[in-house]
Amino acid sequence: MLKVKEEFKNTLKFMRLYISGVAIYTIALHLTANPLYCYAEDSSLKLWQWAISSSKNKGENMKQLKDYKALSVAEKNILERCREAIKAIDLSAEVMLYGSRARGDAGSESDYNLLILTDGEATFKKEDVIRDKVFPIELETDLLFSLNLTSRKDWSTPLYKAMPLYENIKREGVIL
Repeated sequence: MLKVKEEFKNTLKFMRLYISGVAIYTIALHLTANPLYCYAEDSSLKLWQWAISSSKNKGENMKQLKDYKALSVAEKNILERCREAIKAIDLSAEVMLYGSRARGDAGSESDYNLLILTDGEATFKKEDVIRDKVFPIELETDLLFSLNLTSRKDWSTPLYKAMPLYENIKREGVIL
């Protein structure tokens, strides 16, 4: 008989796989990390090994700006202007809002965190050109935009997928 049992201890979630009442495999998931890092034990070999849990299909509930209710119409218009300014420099760019503004728990002084994914190379020079294009909008609106330019190639690597920022954006992000 195959059975999976879950237990919780502090910030760890243990999942044990039992066959005929004998624990043959244990996975400890650290609940405060994103994505979850798994520490796996094969009971028959008593071999511990580190593995990163698959982030596939986790947090893939990103919202679209037009459907997002936590932002005012004025904020949406400003974000659309930012997106258009960015696309004027890089047509391949996909812009996403993340952080407190995307979660809906921002204070009046909170910035707008924008992830910019590009098909091309993400260089400091290109990021500076984008900042220069967005800066007039910041001056006009008295708002602060934090820009993070990343290539799609890098964004899709296991290294990026292992970062908490990746999981947070996938879970909370708003596509502009």
